[in-house]
Amino acid sequence: MSNLLNKLNAAGLIEKLDGNDERFNQIETAANKVSGLLTETPALLIRATLAGLNPDVPENDPAILLAAEALQEAWKSVRSVHIDPPIQLYRFILLDACDQVADDLNAVILWNTAADTLPLVRLGNEERIIREILLEWAEKSETKSLLVPIINEAKRAPTTKKLPEFDIKVSKQPQIDRENLKLLVSSTAGPNYNNTATPNPNPHWSNQAQHWSWQFSDRMTELLADQLDELSSQVGTSQKNLAAQLKKNDGLLIEHVSSLLSNQRSWLQSMVKESQENQRAEHLRLNTLWWCEANYSTSYRCSYRELSHYLAAVLMPCDLLKEIQAPSPASVTYALSETVSKLPDMGFDKEYKLIEILDHLGNERTAFTSAWQEKITPPPSTGRLSLRDVVMSVLLEHSTDLSQLIIRAGLDDELSITLPKLAQAIFRQEQAVELAESS
Repeated sequence: MSNLLNKLNAAGLIEKLDGNDERFNQIETAANKVSGLLTETPALLIRATLAGLNPDVPENDPAILLAAEALQEAWKSVRSVHIDPPIQLYRFILLDACDQVADDLNAVILWNTAADTLPLVRLGNEERIIREILLEWAEKSETKSLLVPIINEAKRAPTTKKLPEFDIKVSKQPQIDRENLKLLVSSTAGPNYNNTATPNPNPHWSNQAQHWSWQFSDRMTELLADQLDELSSQVGTSQKNLAAQLKKNDGLLIEHVSSLLSNQRSWLQSMVKESQENQRAEHLRLNTLWWCEANYSTSYRCSYRELSHYLAAVLMPCDLLKEIQAPSPASVTYALSETVSKLPDMGFDKEYKLIEILDHLGNERTAFTSAWQEKITPPPSTGRLSLRDVVMSVLLEHSTDLSQLIIRAGLDDELSITLPKLAQAIFRQEQAVELAESS
């Protein structure tokens, strides 16, 4: 959640609340609705930020209309309180919604859009509070973008634990009760055994051969069958118990091995991730340094010194973006501006009027190859424009009315800017566009 609306309310900057907390809750509901839309469509983050930072944004701006619709849905009677469109309130809703989703890559998009826009607009009493929010975006963006090589000692692999010793209990081997068997066998052979009564005895002695043998065969068959059945049952029970123990031990063994493999896999994944982060950090630094020293345009296959300084100021940030992996830390943007400042007529001490820069770029747009132009995402036909959007509109011939472009960007006709600052703004805002498109 964002605290922006709460801070603005505490500063008395939200008009016509009249102590009515319900109205404030409805404004918060509208901001929550807009934040959901921004999450679904990251490209809206750029337009919402530009509109939210511009006090002179018109009421028909698409981002403003988005906030107005959300507020109307949450607060049905809003226009009975705000007779005129509450543009400032809509701006606050947009900025609060942006702040709600300012995490991970969204923070990079928001900061890269706002960093070079804020110095060019004239905010009112809300400036201090909004600057605080933007500083938080900057910190989150740097945290996401900053790559620090990991130089600590390598993580030791997880210790392989000793396999558990399993105790298998073997059932006692079944034994025959010989004395009882003796009596049972005797009962098949005659009426008694040494005058001792036997269970269900054969009523005939063996001298009555014919009758005795029939009785003996039946009784001995039943006796042997009963004994063997009992022995088989005991052996079967023992086998079942043994199988159950083996199955349980197998499960414990599999669980133990799975735990070991899981720890090893996690360790390997963390090591691979650290290795990739180290490689990316080294790649970023090496490519940035190489580009800064070479002063070579990979898109035009020539030195930037061979191009006009207006053309170079636009090509250099775009070329550098191709050499590194976004998002990039803030240090890269300053390496860019320092490199730009070293070229002839492009120092920090020389400012050019923005209208003059755009006019020169319009005259030189044919120098930009069609292949280069095809890779540029065109600015929107409606809504707020960033500095990058203004420049690209001229290069792509989307508009030849320079004054109208400057108005859409909320800038002053007399605005002057150094070429290093312009290149830095294009780099950040072009990166924001690329990240928003890929999200």
